Amino acid sequence: MATLPEAFYRPTQDGYEATSLTQGPWAAGFQHGGPPAALLAGAMAEHGDDAGKRLLVRTTLELLRPVPIGVVSIDVEPIRRGRRVDWVRATLRCEGESVAVATGMRIALAPLLVPEPHCEPQRPPPPPEGAPMLRFPYPHPVGYFQGVEVRHVEGTWNAAGPVAVWARPRVPLVAGRAISPVESVALIADVQNGVCTALPVSEYIFVNADLGVRLFRPFEGEWVGLRSRARGHDCGIGMNQGSLFDARGEVGSVEQSLALAAR
Repeated sequence: MATLPEAFYRPTQDGYEATSLTQGPWAAGFQHGGPPAALLAGAMAEHGDDAGKRLLVRTTLELLRPVPIGVVSIDVEPIRRGRRVDWVRATLRCEGESVAVATGMRIALAPLLVPEPHCEPQRPPPPPEGAPMLRFPYPHPVGYFQGVEVRHVEGTWNAAGPVAVWARPRVPLVAGRAISPVESVALIADVQNGVCTALPVSEYIFVNADLGVRLFRPFEGEWVGLRSRARGHDCGIGMNQGSLFDARGEVGSVEQSLALAAR
């Protein structure tokens, strides 16, 4: 078996060189949505002098066109700065062309003594230890699903949901540096369209051109839990919604809109 790349990306003088681990499921030569989402989320979380004092609570990613497996660069700009809340925008470019754009909202971390929640949090999925690995029928020899480990703990793949998994990166996002908690969540969140399928994989395709991730507290640990459900409608549009977990319990949510088509 060929040696796999050491990371999803290698740093370059002007940006990041995508490796074969970024390969997506739909077409050869184009990236899965998870790695670009993680790059953009990390850039927005670290933007500004007070990075680390604010949590990136919402990331909205728009995949404007298929992202080539090549060298990409990121531009980050502030949208509006507030005392407790701010908004930033990050653009991913390849060969000078904008291929994805993300907006992020950050809220300042302010320790607060709070009572028990009015709404009970969702129970987390069963733990990943000892659970079977979820192996996808990937059409390419090397790709995203060799860069992540996915443990299947609830439901049946390619059947009526919901489905729950735990997943973690096998390699760093960028060679030579540790992946951040925000990057880990964004990298894994886009797996839900493969984890919980809106329609039978053998008969339909269901491509997501967006990804929305929300966190209500900082993510902790290495395993990202995801419990997801998907729907497809005869108008040709679908939706995938999931809850995110870490070892402590519920931590946020993820949503995707799907463009449906028959194979």
